[in-house]
Amino acid sequence: MFRNQSQSQDNKYYDILGVKRESGDDEIKKNYRKLAMKHHPDKNPTNKEEHEKKFKEISTAYEVLKDPEKRKIYNELGEEGLAGGMPRGNPFDIFENIFGGGMGGMGGMGGMGGGHFRQQKRRGKDRIEEIPIELEDLYNNTVKKIEIKQKVCCLDCRGKGVKDISFIKECTGCRGKGMVMRIVQVGPGMIHQTQSMCDKCHGEGKHIDPKGKCEICLGNKLVVKNKIINLPIEKGFKDNKKIVIPDMAHYEPGLDEQGDLILILKILEHPTFKRDGSNLIYEKNILLSESLCGTKFKLFHLDGREFKVIMDDIVKPNEEYILRDEGLGKDKYNNGDLIIRFNIIFPDSLNKERKQYISKILPILTEEITFSEKVEEKYLENVGERINIEEVNLDSHQDEGGGGVECAQQ
Repeated sequence: MFRNQSQSQDNKYYDILGVKRESGDDEIKKNYRKLAMKHHPDKNPTNKEEHEKKFKEISTAYEVLKDPEKRKIYNELGEEGLAGGMPRGNPFDIFENIFGGGMGGMGGMGGMGGGHFRQQKRRGKDRIEEIPIELEDLYNNTVKKIEIKQKVCCLDCRGKGVKDISFIKECTGCRGKGMVMRIVQVGPGMIHQTQSMCDKCHGEGKHIDPKGKCEICLGNKLVVKNKIINLPIEKGFKDNKKIVIPDMAHYEPGLDEQGDLILILKILEHPTFKRDGSNLIYEKNILLSESLCGTKFKLFHLDGREFKVIMDDIVKPNEEYILRDEGLGKDKYNNGDLIIRFNIIFPDSLNKERKQYISKILPILTEEITFSEKVEEKYLENVGERINIEEVNLDSHQDEGGGGVECAQQ
């Protein structure tokens, strides 16, 4: 028999925070604040390891119970139900989010957690480049050489921007810390302490003496280099495919990690062939006589091969004809098809003699049609190509009544 899992008996996290299953969010948060302050390692230097373990248990329990979805899973399935989705956040980050940088105005506790808070790694921005790909490159699976201009660390000064480190001076605005503390009054008798980047040195904590700038990078710490990337164009590549090259964005000094270079492949339109997934489409204009009597024509494929394409049967309007496996690569072993679409070109006019000749060799209407003596004759007039109005993007125009045709807004 299956075990009823509608309600788990696991109360571990509720017990850790000293609350009941039916406790509300405010009570859970209140108890977490009280216990976190009590067991924070920096408040208990004599038995730090014991309190650090307790502090992590409290933070784990709170991160589950504060989240409605995680709490529901825990209530129904217990701690086992959270396997694979257990909280992995830094417990000190949770504490920081609750109390803020000023530690709730706890005076001497402003430096709490100094040895425990993990500094978030600073990562550079990713660089995005669109790479045009010819249809020939895709069909032939070529290796495309791409030239990229990249800002790199100046090797002459090793990214310091100066001839000698003696020309690097401490910022007077932040005293070399890169960050400054600001106190903001949020109410009568209430102040909030915030930390922000130093505007004077942009967070570096130092500045360069202009007299000692590196002569190669002129103090910018960067130089521009041309780099060649050999990019294999593989079968099955789609338009807008992304290729990520790690750590090859423009170099940004002073960061822990550099950004990635992201190449977005843009497959260009081809003057002869169109793409339809892995199929290629080729449009061929033929005369009406060719559509009836058969046709042959020369076709150069994307790899330079010359084809003699032969069609012996009658070509009917709006029908497609294919050359198997002559399309783009689907994968390593299969190709799409080359689809031929014929556009039948009708003559603008025929003289009486040609009409009589054609009527003799083509099927004609055998049923005799009779008309009354007083029948009225009407001749059709060619008014041009029929246009499907649903395919037309109309501009806004005002009619006589002041109303207008509105374009669809995206």
